[in-house]
Amino acid sequence: MRRDAADGWRVDFVDRPLVGVRRAVPAAALAVAGAGCLAIAGAGWSAGPGEALPDLVPEFPSPPGFPAMANAVVDRTSAPGRVLLRFDAVLRNTGPGRFELAGARADTTTDMAAEQVVYDPAGAVEVRRVPLANPIYWEAADGHRHWHYRRAAEYRLWTPQGPGEREVGPAAKIGFCMFDTYAAGSTGARSYFDCGASPDQLSVRMGIAPTWGDLYPAALALQWIDVTGLAPGPYRLRGEVDPDGQIEEADESDQVAWADTFVDGLVARGQDAGQAPAGGTLPVTLAAEAVNAPTTPPAQRLRVTGFQVVDPPARGTLTPPGPGSAVAVYRPSPGATGPDRFTFRATGPAGAQSAPAEVTLTVVPAPPASPAPSPAPAPPTPAPPAPPSAPAVDPPPAGVPAPAPPAVAAADPLTVRATARGARVVVSVRSGLGRGVVRVAVRQGGRVIGRCVRPVLPARPGRCVLRVARRDRAHLVASAVLVAPRGGLVLARAAAPVARRG
Repeated sequence: MRRDAADGWRVDFVDRPLVGVRRAVPAAALAVAGAGCLAIAGAGWSAGPGEALPDLVPEFPSPPGFPAMANAVVDRTSAPGRVLLRFDAVLRNTGPGRFELAGARADTTTDMAAEQVVYDPAGAVEVRRVPLANPIYWEAADGHRHWHYRRAAEYRLWTPQGPGEREVGPAAKIGFCMFDTYAAGSTGARSYFDCGASPDQLSVRMGIAPTWGDLYPAALALQWIDVTGLAPGPYRLRGEVDPDGQIEEADESDQVAWADTFVDGLVARGQDAGQAPAGGTLPVTLAAEAVNAPTTPPAQRLRVTGFQVVDPPARGTLTPPGPGSAVAVYRPSPGATGPDRFTFRATGPAGAQSAPAEVTLTVVPAPPASPAPSPAPAPPTPAPPAPPSAPAVDPPPAGVPAPAPPAVAAADPLTVRATARGARVVVSVRSGLGRGVVRVAVRQGGRVIGRCVRPVLPARPGRCVLRVARRDRAHLVASAVLVAPRGGLVLARAAAPVARRG
């Protein structure tokens, strides 16, 4: 039985010969438990005469300015369809003795049996060996091509500490090739330089010298935890040395370490979009946000760049948002009424995408048109009295037109102005008919190359910016359709050629 510094008491069942077992058992750690069982809090293994034991501890290197955070990054590209949390980890020997493993086998068809080699305090003379149950095996996957000791450590991801905390995933790495690669904080000489490079070897030695460490960088194969589908936000990394309790160490109270980490990502927000009138349209502004780690540099932070429809509506059609827009347009199918729904996800750079979110709405019948009131019969109009005679006026000379009656000024229902500036087309729409929604399209030769939907008010024009290829800026026409905010009634249409500037 061993006391885990983070998790309390636990029992280790180790299937190995009890050779050289010298567990230090303070008297205060002994207590009777149940029917004759002893609960033992082992501080470590007691070194025999003329020997020194190692002490392996896990460490998580941190990024500059964030000492409590692990140096980690989210990888969305190396394994298509999966999201991996990659992190740096170190196994350090803080004990007085060398940590060394020796592996041997009789032929090239089997794994190697592993033994821990215990040295004298000077690290020069081998004192004894401790047989270990876990093997040393050849690993060729993912470009490793060297010998590994199984389960020298394990790493797991947990939710933030507090009520309901739980483990959410283990790391992929289970084998460790151990030698002196991490000099930060070391004060002694380096002793171990590799862990074998040939699958035909019959023996191998690996280890970590006192004060030295072995770094497993985030980019290393299998140095990750699969976080596909996890909600973005803070998490914790847990590292444990020798989880199977096989290695003799001077101190076993420091075998567990924790570090904060973060899984960045996109979050889409569902909503109730309200009522869509039959025969009309309903603009729906999709909501989403990017959640970034505090350690992520501004230039590398995720952002929402687009949207995808996951499940289309059943009682209508949905036009997804165009580039640079978050407004989708729902159009009920003819004769359809009742509740409807669709799901969407937000997308971002490097393959980032959110979990699907749901939008609900209701298709309602269009209100019946009000009949026009019948005009009341006009009362009989008495004949006007004859005007007094007026002097005769000669007609205008031949070739001179008669003066026209004065014109009545009318408000312009819809005006469109559009200019091409570089790779952008800027469209401005102004309405004289009141509040509404305007649908803008830019065409070239009858082909639509850009769309947007904007609200418009009498005192505030609607404006949208569309991107087009520079070679396609010639002969562009911008058109707009003004639709009533309720009912989808078309109020006005207008179009104008796109002026070129630069």
